[in-house]
Amino acid sequence: MVQPSENASTTIQKLAPEVLTEIFLRCVAISSDEYSNLCQLRDPSQAPLLLGRVCSRWRMVSVSSPDLWSNLTIEDHFSSQENIKKDLVAANLWISRSGSRPLSIRINFGWTFGTEEFPQLLQLVASQSWRWKHIDVLIPLEFHHMIFAPFQTGCLPRLENFSCATLNDPKPEHVCSLTVSSAPQLQVLRLVGGLGPHIDFSGNINHLRTIRITIERDPGMPGILSLRDFLTCLTHCPLLEDLAFPIAEISTAHLQDIPSVITLSHLLSLSLVFPSGNDVGYLFEKLFLPALIRLHLSMEHHDDHYVDWRYLTSMLAHSRPHLQDLRLDFPMAEATLIESLSYIPSLTSLSLDSVECTDAVLASLTIDNSNPSKGLCPNLETIDFGSTYSTLNFPRHAMIPMILSRRRSLASTGLTNRNALENVRCGALTFGSILFDPDIVKCVDEGLKIEYGHDEDEDSNSNSDENDLSDDYDEDDSSDD
Repeated sequence: MVQPSENASTTIQKLAPEVLTEIFLRCVAISSDEYSNLCQLRDPSQAPLLLGRVCSRWRMVSVSSPDLWSNLTIEDHFSSQENIKKDLVAANLWISRSGSRPLSIRINFGWTFGTEEFPQLLQLVASQSWRWKHIDVLIPLEFHHMIFAPFQTGCLPRLENFSCATLNDPKPEHVCSLTVSSAPQLQVLRLVGGLGPHIDFSGNINHLRTIRITIERDPGMPGILSLRDFLTCLTHCPLLEDLAFPIAEISTAHLQDIPSVITLSHLLSLSLVFPSGNDVGYLFEKLFLPALIRLHLSMEHHDDHYVDWRYLTSMLAHSRPHLQDLRLDFPMAEATLIESLSYIPSLTSLSLDSVECTDAVLASLTIDNSNPSKGLCPNLETIDFGSTYSTLNFPRHAMIPMILSRRRSLASTGLTNRNALENVRCGALTFGSILFDPDIVKCVDEGLKIEYGHDEDEDSNSNSDENDLSDDYDEDDSSDD
């Protein structure tokens, strides 16, 4: 039997505190752009709390290492008053131990049951806004003004990433303001739920690279963000790479100073939701987006009298992006759609909702293997024809040739440089009629997926047992060597 070395247990005890601290930091290290693994506030089975339970020396080193305590998660799936009291005590201790280090904090509280301690917890976090670095919160809507308050004081010199999701039905009194210039280092802004705050993008040119705003509004519900806000965002955020923006009001009364061309040379992804009408296109067609690879456009609550949104074509014509993913949810005439697709041969995924699936559209997507120059978007792997009335009576005689032309052996035709169609989706029940075609049956046997409706990814969240904190937050508590 191999006996353990007597020196093995004491070797680590001889390490200098600076070296031991570096080892401890490896236990809680996170990357600068991903903080999904922030330390649980009251979990004694994980670092840094676990480190202080090994021996008195480890406790002394860990407690005196501020970087160990600057990344924390505050969450309680049950939100009982007793648990929130414990969170408040624990958060105070972590913040005191973190010294003046930049803070990365996640708060996950869907419900609070009216506890008095929860607002105190948010006030504690907000009081440290001068050293916020990454903030990710999920809280009831009635409390979000407490997290937004630092944007009014202008005390966010270190903030790089701010994500806020709110729960509960929004009311006009819940609207807050967010001044982007208060956080000069801000790179990522994500907002989900509620009416959305009024966002002031004016001021100096900022460093924002990601803006994702998701607001679910019922018909008739007032919105906050306007076409003017969208214009200010575009002209003050030249480094944007990812933009999702819901426009609620599209008046052009104060848009006389629009530049003739608005260039966003870094923008890779754009998702734009806008109300029915043409006014937003007045701005959209001025965009020059040469790097764009993902474009999702959706019109809210359009009526049957609106039949064509023409502005996409002009943007694609002068931008000529290497677009890969295009999703359109608004009425568009077949000629407009066909012309738009002619400018983006790089497309691999196409989703059309509220767009008529006509003979001409399907013919334009049909590949002529003897003449590769005919047939738009030869690299399409996924085509989704939507789930609206416009696909109920699609032309079967045109759909089958389109599918087959994109499934025929590419090697046999010498077209080895293009992709094969892998997925076809449609919400109409009559779509199943093509499954009786023997050539389509063969394609399905060879791997083609024909689906009804749209895929919806469901995140499965598992709840873990909560660990009670015993003596971990007693400053006088220590372990013996």
